[in-house]
Amino acid sequence: MSQNLMNDRSRFTTFASLAQALAYQEERSSYSHSLNGEWKFFYLSSPDLTPDSFLKGNYETISWNTISVPGHPELQGYGKPVYTNFDYPFSVDPPHVPAENPTSLYYREFQFVKNLNKQVLRFDGVDSSFEVWMNGQYIGKSQGSRLMTEFNVTDFLKNGQNSVAVRVFKWSKGSYLEDQDMWWLSGIFRDVTIIEENSVLDDIKITPFHENHCWQVDLAVKFCEEWNEKIQVGIYFETELKKEKTTEIFLGENHFKFEIESPQLWTHETPNLYLCIVKIGQTYISIRFGLREIKLKNDLMCLNDRPILINGVNRHEFNCETGRSLTKKEILDEVRQIKKCHINAIRTSHYPNIPYFYDVCDELGLMVIDECDIETHGFAENLAPAKDKNWTAEFVSRGLRMVHRDYNHPCILIWSLGNESYFGENFVAMAQAVRALDPSRLIHYEGDHQTKVADMYSSMYTTVADMKKRAGQKISKLPHILCEYGHAMGNGPGSLQEYQDLFRLYDSIQGGFIWEWKDHGLKRNRQGEDYFAFGGDFGEPVHDGDFVIDGLVLPDNTPSPGLLEYQQVIQPFEFFYHQHTIAVKSLYQYKTCEKLLLVWELMDQGILVESGTETISKLFPDSLSKVMELAITSEKGSADTYIQFSIVLDEKDGIFQKGAVIARKQFNYQGSSPSSWIPVNTSEIKQYVTINTGNLSVRINKRSGNISQIMKGEQSLLKEEVRLGLWRKP
Repeated sequence: MSQNLMNDRSRFTTFASLAQALAYQEERSSYSHSLNGEWKFFYLSSPDLTPDSFLKGNYETISWNTISVPGHPELQGYGKPVYTNFDYPFSVDPPHVPAENPTSLYYREFQFVKNLNKQVLRFDGVDSSFEVWMNGQYIGKSQGSRLMTEFNVTDFLKNGQNSVAVRVFKWSKGSYLEDQDMWWLSGIFRDVTIIEENSVLDDIKITPFHENHCWQVDLAVKFCEEWNEKIQVGIYFETELKKEKTTEIFLGENHFKFEIESPQLWTHETPNLYLCIVKIGQTYISIRFGLREIKLKNDLMCLNDRPILINGVNRHEFNCETGRSLTKKEILDEVRQIKKCHINAIRTSHYPNIPYFYDVCDELGLMVIDECDIETHGFAENLAPAKDKNWTAEFVSRGLRMVHRDYNHPCILIWSLGNESYFGENFVAMAQAVRALDPSRLIHYEGDHQTKVADMYSSMYTTVADMKKRAGQKISKLPHILCEYGHAMGNGPGSLQEYQDLFRLYDSIQGGFIWEWKDHGLKRNRQGEDYFAFGGDFGEPVHDGDFVIDGLVLPDNTPSPGLLEYQQVIQPFEFFYHQHTIAVKSLYQYKTCEKLLLVWELMDQGILVESGTETISKLFPDSLSKVMELAITSEKGSADTYIQFSIVLDEKDGIFQKGAVIARKQFNYQGSSPSSWIPVNTSEIKQYVTINTGNLSVRINKRSGNISQIMKGEQSLLKEEVRLGLWRKP
């Protein structure tokens, strides 16, 4: 590894003013210089074909094309996407890499003027390994496709004209650890940025904790050189930009504690945020955090001392046109869509996401399982890297890089060590290193069936019956979650209400994550018509077909019926209706609801008969409203008469606008007094039973059990006997 490759650390930004720091928008910092945009590009089938002129810095002699960064070469005309679930698209012979290894050469020139005394070249994601040159000088190399890499380029960057060149290898030793169920796509697919900072401070970590009946934060700082001026720290409550605390810190110390006097806690329902502003000279570093604790209490996962219930979803980063290269707007819109469906948790299946994703989850309020970029599904268990000491360092490194980068985000409650990679001593070593760095969060790994290192028992696609048996017999002392269930492919997901009833019945079952959020179809055009391509549509010899089409939303984010059902099952209110009375229970765990409207509509055969509105002034978490009398004048109902209740916001609440419908429930309406039933009589002959009521007559074939005829007065309603048909179109 190059000496220019920086140590793992949290991700933070330096600003030129307090106002910029309080605004907390990285792209607006005058010390953040994006290198995104159009780059020169040259595509090779093998790294052995790299021109000597590229390696020697004679870039002007190369016949360049152009490409957009961030982006994938395969989706811009260079190479083809490959989809596999668990098979590797190359021969499994670790640590060797195929000789036919598509290689991408990138180059761009840019102007730069130094403002501070340290410059860092930051790559947020490159698939799968890469080397970097600046101004013709070799900087270093790295791997780990979904992990941040930073190079100290202070001595290489100059005022005026500069150049940066990157060589990206599609396959590397790291590819053996990146066998996730998704498209294999390569290139510089996340942001490239030069950030400037004051070289005195190298890292900042903030850990909230509750002790002696008060909330405090531990500020851990890492200094890297002497500084003769004061370093000031200010704590602000972000909603009001109200300053809570100010103090000075000194070189030689590395831990500082602050008490928060009027704490506003962070939960997924109440996402209150604070800002820690560190002033060094005339620069400001901004770190956002939340006051919250996640821990096991009475063998349950508790957030701020209350057991959590996960109504979650597994989410890949995906856009049907740009693959895993997403804009901030796309991320924000997608997470808002998830939040509006009452989904309260996301598992980052199966790698750390774009850093901005965690900012959005902090702000909107979503619990996150942050998952390490490790999956080795295509290995036989006896050959799994998890059991091979040659891979120990890489397992530990990937875990620590994830934790260092994302440490300060309050939305992250659980670190996941990876996915579908069996279990072995490398996961033990990784868990020990992660816990040493961050003992304040829980650890998850589904493959740890004996819970040697995990803080919860995790399983995939366990049936309702098996989960009920396990909970009833208390097989596991630790809480149980389904890290994957309700496979949303085809007519799925199924049994959602049955699962949810089980989650609410047994405290030890703390919810789960639907597989998965989105179909991964790539948008293509064939003979003038758009369609979504899946495995095999690009001529791949090894692929897993349409198994990548398994989401709650279509590739363009259109909701499926499965999403609408899931939204209904996990809605945050429960309705109790009897005749002309209704009560509502809040299923929120932390949030007090104010200014709610209960709207009721009486419908007969789809036609509105009458309606009304009741006011619910305040509803505390996990509590029942008062019983409300409904002013319904219709006394009688039929089988086609329904009363529908809706909880509607009477004021804006987070991302929900005034008038938004938060929950709905429909009941059959029979009126407040017994209906006058029409007499029913039957008659029977050798072959048929006939049922008569009023002017309606139903004749049943005794031999087949089918309805042979329905008569309304003298009119026959059936052309032929009704028959049971079980065939459906494939």
